[in-house]
Amino acid sequence: TWANKWIVKFNPAKSESLIISKKLYKQPHPPVFMSDSNIASVESHKQLGLFFSNNGSWHQHIDYINEKAWARINIMRRLHMKLDRKSLEIMYKSFIRPILEYADVVWDNCNNYEKCELDKIQTVAARLVTGCTKLVSIEDLYLECGWETIEQRRYKHKLILFFKMVKGLTPEYISSLVPPSVGQSSNYNLRNFDSLQLISARTVLYSNSFLPSVVKDWNSLPDEAKKIETVATFKNFLNKDNPKTNFLSYFGDRRAQVIHTRIRTNCSALNQHLHRRNIVESPNCTCGSIESAYHFFFECTGYNGIRPKLFETVSNLTSLNIDTLLHGDPTKSKATNVQIVNAVHDFIRDSKRFDF
Repeated sequence: TWANKWIVKFNPAKSESLIISKKLYKQPHPPVFMSDSNIASVESHKQLGLFFSNNGSWHQHIDYINEKAWARINIMRRLHMKLDRKSLEIMYKSFIRPILEYADVVWDNCNNYEKCELDKIQTVAARLVTGCTKLVSIEDLYLECGWETIEQRRYKHKLILFFKMVKGLTPEYISSLVPPSVGQSSNYNLRNFDSLQLISARTVLYSNSFLPSVVKDWNSLPDEAKKIETVATFKNFLNKDNPKTNFLSYFGDRRAQVIHTRIRTNCSALNQHLHRRNIVESPNCTCGSIESAYHFFFECTGYNGIRPKLFETVSNLTSLNIDTLLHGDPTKSKATNVQIVNAVHDFIRDSKRFDF
């Protein structure tokens, strides 16, 4: 045998037999022997950190990811008001997000329910990092933290790997999987002459797997992207429209920072924000007007005593408006914007409107 020829010893006790099939009625398979020992037949097998199932699904692997990631999310829960925003963000990106993305190009054809379960983990992490409550919309949450969705990142990971395959930057046995272009199999000058031939798939599971799906994604890229020669340049092309985080979100006392963020993302304890989610009966302030962010900073008579200090500080730095108080002034320097944030945080603390 091959093992005897090359003087290699296998351990039958550590070997397993896995037959992958989607058939409802599977034919009985004869037992597999190694060194006269019967190899155990299993329904799933873990290899290089991935759980492969006998029906081709990723249920067990996704459950493994969820269990591992949620355990670390729970650590973040205990620390989210003790650590600053930057530290929490580093914690998530360094210790949790890699779990959600390990070998994601392989298992990206998992079902939508499983993908949603992974999205929930990042959503909770984003709320812990920013301090937002469950009242925040997903759109506002991602705009606030400046993150891409997990699905967007999987899409880019697949394209980056395929780019390396197309450019011959992977081993030959991987690069050889790239299908030929349409022009190589046709004598006509077609509009999709440079596009790669699509890979036919009989099942949805295979159609959504790496190679058939990434070929479609590659063909949808503009020609300028396909002509790029270096991985770094290709990554820059994919990331050119990435959302940006407002650097002011990282300044100030953690509790004031969280309240400021909640006001900015419409999920604070202001009655207008609570009324939108049917938590309180009326959106009105105790003074009778609708308690919006603008009302809180500019109109409520209950804060007339502390408002002049805020107005004077900000007016001396830039134009005074609600956008400046919530987001800062992008035309001004970093030092100026930090002064604006500090003035807003002082006003929030002095108002005693929120629970500190």
